[in-house]
Amino acid sequence: MEENKNTRRLEKLVAAPGVLAELVDYQEGAVVSRSVIAKQAGTVTLFAFDEGQSLSEHTAPYDALVCALDGEAEIVISGKVHRLRRRRL
Repeated sequence: MEENKNTRRLEKLVAAPGVLAELVDYQEGAVVSRSVIAKQAGTVTLFAFDEGQSLSEHTAPYDALVCALDGEAEIVISGKVHRLRRRRL
């Protein structure tokens, strides 16, 4: 059922403003991902990480952009540690 709700949200986003944080939901003990753009030139994927969850170190054929929409995270890029957190405006 959750998949259908997120799919409807994604369909509404095409050519319209949307809230990225509403396109992927947290799941206890898991990393949840949702691809919002999948083209030959690259992809845009949203992730929701439950506390303590992570991705393994990897490389990608495209440049990467990382934004914290909620909470905070520690990421490593080319061996350098970065702390991310959502700023309140």
